[in-house]
Amino acid sequence: MFRDTKKIIIGIILLFGFAFTWWLSDKFEDPDTKFNYQKRHDPDYIIHKFSARQIGTRNNAQYILKAIKLVHYPDDNTAMLIKPRLTQIKKDGSPVYFRANKGWLSADGKTLKLQGNVVQRQGNIRASVGTMTIRLN
Repeated sequence: MFRDTKKIIIGIILLFGFAFTWWLSDKFEDPDTKFNYQKRHDPDYIIHKFSARQIGTRNNAQYILKAIKLVHYPDDNTAMLIKPRLTQIKKDGSPVYFRANKGWLSADGKTLKLQGNVVQRQGNIRASVGTMTIRLN
């Protein structure tokens, strides 16, 4: 009987020690170190072979944005683009082409930042006259 009482007392002491340790860690933990899923910058969806068009008043495309991959982040509602290609159709119908290795799209979709081997080409690509190419690194 003495052995059982000894085991019960040891069990109660261990249980009290566990409860006290848990209480201490919870009471004195810094709130900034607690897990907050809203502070994470993890994507919620990924689109492969992304393509979007902005249609103008005459039902013609004003902007065409394509990318190999779009990665959307819900915490700030921004998107990263892999190998983006942007085509801007001017009012006179002449296209302006942009391409880069990476791109960042703002939450409102109005700002596109291109990074890495940025190339701008203006005019008709198929015609040899009337074209201009700008390369930025």
